[in-house]
Amino acid sequence: MTDTEKSVFSVIATVIKEQMTRIGVTVNIRLVDKVTWMNTVLQDAPWDMHVEDLLSLLTLDSNAFLSTTGSAWNQSRHTDTKVDDYYARYAREMDPMKRKAIAKEFQEFMADKLYWNTISGSPFYMVAQPWMKDYVYNAEFELHYEKVWLDK
Repeated sequence: MTDTEKSVFSVIATVIKEQMTRIGVTVNIRLVDKVTWMNTVLQDAPWDMHVEDLLSLLTLDSNAFLSTTGSAWNQSRHTDTKVDDYYARYAREMDPMKRKAIAKEFQEFMADKLYWNTISGSPFYMVAQPWMKDYVYNAEFELHYEKVWLDK
């Protein structure tokens, strides 16, 4: 299933269909409008895989690329409590190096399980004026201005 927001989504779905056909898997593409797509993936509606770039660039800190078992964003519909444990451990840990180690372990776990598979993503651009100090680009759909100050 994919939505009509961007024409590239149906192209990606077609490429996936062609590749899966080569290994004997039958794929039916369902093209829907964006609202229908959102309602379908966020509910227990009929779909096995979807193509979209929403959340494709988010990081572990965003807590959205794969969510806990009870979350509305648990699009992969997993019931793996080990995922919940990783998120809880990561959230509790304050030491940056230990957080980095937990994140690495979690991402390796995720890659092994393939609960969330990102095959492509739209670039995300941010622009800041030279007088905007301490702004850090984070390659996400979030803007963080907590530490920003203006030298003007």
